[in-house]
Amino acid sequence: MENTNKPNQIGTKITRIPELCGMKQDTPAEDLGIPQQSVSHIEQSETIEEELLQRVSKGGGISLRY
Repeated sequence: MENTNKPNQIGTKITRIPELCGMKQDTPAEDLGIPQQSVSHIEQSETIEEELLQRVSKGGGISLRY
């Protein structure tokens, strides 16, 4: 049987942080000091640098375990 599950994309979870925290969509970019376009790129990624992941989670008040 073929496995049709897609890999768990970290970007998908990052996309949900503003939703979970009641933030506007551009708030993460402002918090991180990066352009919204960069946030969009992160949200589409399957991987993310650990330092940036820590900054994103801290800004959203979300545990890295999320």
